[in-house]
Amino acid sequence: MFALVTLRTYVAIDVETTGLDPETDRITEVGAVRFSSDGAVLDTFQSLVNPGREIPRFIEQLTGVTNDAVRTAPALAEIGPALTSFIGTATMVGQNVGFDLLHLRKGGVRLPDLALDTAELSRLLIPGRQARGLVDLAAMLGIEAADHHRALPDAQTAAAVFVALRRIAEELDPAVRMQLARLTSIRDLSLAEAIAGDAWEDLPVSDRALPSVRPAPEYLTLTKRDRRVPVAAGKVSAAFVAAAQMAGFEDRPEQIRMAEEVRTAFAQGGHYLVEAGTGVGKSLAYLVPAALHALANGERVVISTNTINLQEQLITKDIPTLRRMLKASGQIKDDGDLRASLLKGRANYLCLRRWTASYAANLGDPDFARLAAAMLLWLPQTETGDRGELNFDHNDWLTWQRFSAQDTDCLQRPNSYVKAGNCFLQRTRKSADSAHIIVVNHALLLADIASGGNALPAYEHLIIDEAHNLEDQATQQFGGTVSRRLLADALEGIHRAKRADQREGGVVTLLKAFPPGGAQLAGAALEQAAAEAALRLAPCFEALASFLPRGGDDDRLLVDRSLRAQPGWSAPETAWDALDRALKHVVSRCTAAAQGVTENATVEEPDAIAGEVTTAARKVEELRSLLDRLMGSTDAGTIVWLGRERDGTASLNSAPLDVGPTLWVIHAVGHVAHQRDVLAV
Repeated sequence: MFALVTLRTYVAIDVETTGLDPETDRITEVGAVRFSSDGAVLDTFQSLVNPGREIPRFIEQLTGVTNDAVRTAPALAEIGPALTSFIGTATMVGQNVGFDLLHLRKGGVRLPDLALDTAELSRLLIPGRQARGLVDLAAMLGIEAADHHRALPDAQTAAAVFVALRRIAEELDPAVRMQLARLTSIRDLSLAEAIAGDAWEDLPVSDRALPSVRPAPEYLTLTKRDRRVPVAAGKVSAAFVAAAQMAGFEDRPEQIRMAEEVRTAFAQGGHYLVEAGTGVGKSLAYLVPAALHALANGERVVISTNTINLQEQLITKDIPTLRRMLKASGQIKDDGDLRASLLKGRANYLCLRRWTASYAANLGDPDFARLAAAMLLWLPQTETGDRGELNFDHNDWLTWQRFSAQDTDCLQRPNSYVKAGNCFLQRTRKSADSAHIIVVNHALLLADIASGGNALPAYEHLIIDEAHNLEDQATQQFGGTVSRRLLADALEGIHRAKRADQREGGVVTLLKAFPPGGAQLAGAALEQAAAEAALRLAPCFEALASFLPRGGDDDRLLVDRSLRAQPGWSAPETAWDALDRALKHVVSRCTAAAQGVTENATVEEPDAIAGEVTTAARKVEELRSLLDRLMGSTDAGTIVWLGRERDGTASLNSAPLDVGPTLWVIHAVGHVAHQRDVLAV
């Protein structure tokens, strides 16, 4: 007895071009490899192509395809029929294959419609925020990538990557594999079939295959000493002496000098400003004395950086190096002795209650299905529920906002997820409470100061890294921007109409999934209200754009009393009035829909489902309220200006004229309340 296995045939394809613009750039080389689903190479196709234009020098250096090499090569039209014949009815595969197909089709090559993107497939099967270039993926999968940026070798690498990714899919739990395939099929049937493979018909079906969440780690208590103990100078120097023996560590006298100054600052308290040039190694210069002080005294040190990327660099690179230094110098025994926590705004964390409560009902929403597919294998792995661990695009982020911990009240009114220790926001707060070092960004620091300390645990010491950016960040934090694109995105969170290239989306699809009755009617009314508001976006922002200078480099215009006094200003005011009424109608429809869901006794977790509608409405209301203020602003302490957007319409922007007094007042209040020492670097 034997089983007959039918192997599918694929063609991996890659092109080299004169540049990235399909309108002006042309193909210089085509490579393709036909292979079976078990990885066996069946045939190859390779040809240089005369692009009919000059290849830029840097492209020659990058690819090795020179102008001399292609001068006598055939044109794309000449090899097109042979390439089409080579592909036949096979499914095409490629790394970011849309780029290759667009250039080929622009050149008149007839191609099948079906194509699989290995970058997108990897996003589903290898969740996490990592580089997803072809060479990066190959290295991750243990595949040797030879002669990168030549068409045939890259096609061969893409084929090997695809086969390796399919093997990962085959090793998944059958129920999870089927759920991933079903979620993916809502948007891309061919990608779903690649995940399911030949087992599609045999895989079990589950409407609610929710992954389990990793148990929460143990959070230790940070115990503060009754009397502060200064760190001895020898402890700082011992850490750097030990580091000098570590591979790749460079001895820098300026770094050690700065570290000693920071140690003194911790011992004496107060406010300090340090200017450290490039190459000093300022991160370790403040981290070593900060860690030693926190360990000796049980006191928290908050480090604020300019961006989330710099936060993650501290957590993933600098603090691990710090731990190695302290272990090598005998000042800690293992990594767990020095606890560090990365803390972001609430919107960065998944609310598991919101996610699970409406999971089954949301499966009809393609935006949700795309996000759910990207998260399916990630959820059982993550300890934090932080979206920064995933590769998100713009649409994913818009959908994520419906399920984030922003505006949740679970910590005040604990639910089953909080009680079980599965609430990611609760875990983050506990991790920060336990940490010696808390890493934040300037935006969260400013939010904490402005809210009177509600965003961060109480702390004794603050290090502001890249302090020169704090003023700009405060200007953004206390200012605002509203544009047609931002409002359109917010309205699409309510409802996105079906288009040729995109399915219907938004919270309206959630309401439509309910049985016939009040929720469906509320969804229909909300859909109409969102559509009417969307129609009023263009007149408003085009009217504002009419005041911007035509031509030249100046795309900004101050909005002051003299501009508002011009007769033509009545046009944007009239258009805004109509838009404002339409947006208010959307918000009121959302409120009614959320209330109707909450009162529906047949709905599981009605508050969580209503919360999705309310969250989407809040985004609309925030922008509506901001635009309302800016259209009529007369605050002498605020500057308002028009800016030009990429679509030719205007954005309306505001910023405080001087953030210094605001920062000083709120910091002075915080300083008196918490007795914080501040070091600005």
